[in-house]
Amino acid sequence: MPDRRWLVQRTNPDYVRYLSRAASVSQAFAQILINRGVSTPEHVRAFLDPAMERLSDPFELPGMKEAVEVVRGAVSAGRRILVHGDYDADGLTGTAVMVSALRRLGAEVYHFIPERLVHGYGFNAPGVEHA
Repeated sequence: MPDRRWLVQRTNPDYVRYLSRAASVSQAFAQILINRGVSTPEHVRAFLDPAMERLSDPFELPGMKEAVEVVRGAVSAGRRILVHGDYDADGLTGTAVMVSALRRLGAEVYHFIPERLVHGYGFNAPGVEHA
């Protein structure tokens, strides 16, 4: 088995200790947060205790308005909707959340999670044909 090691970006150890104490998190977690750009006690608190009012407006995403209209039209017309998911943790979770939300809206919804060795990775022709 190949020797695999995690590479951790090092930060000033004094700052890691400071953030750890100020945000009441372990030093290892403080280091991970810093590596991901969460580097002030206020930012850590906001990250660990998110609030709806701090979320971005989803309609700022390109094509969101059009996507909402397509889904509304499909639900209103009783058309079937397929959610093409993915087999990793966020893909499975996202698929479950989307299917649940669409069903609550009254949609006739199905899901498809591709098999990596059969359909390959990502949204592609073999997966779409199988679905």
